[in-house]
Amino acid sequence: MAVLSVRPEITVFARQGGFSLTTPLTGTVRYPLAEVVEVSEVVVWCNEELDAG
Repeated sequence: MAVLSVRPEITVFARQGGFSLTTPLTGTVRYPLAEVVEVSEVVVWCNEELDAG
């Protein structure tokens, strides 16, 4: 398992078989490994939304 904490509100867990992304805007959502681009896009979007608010 690997953990990436983008900021206190955004955390990505990389585990065998997929990612778990936790944000205050979406809660915890699981993604398959093939969706790494989608995970990245959600992280960027959420980060921008938190900065704007």
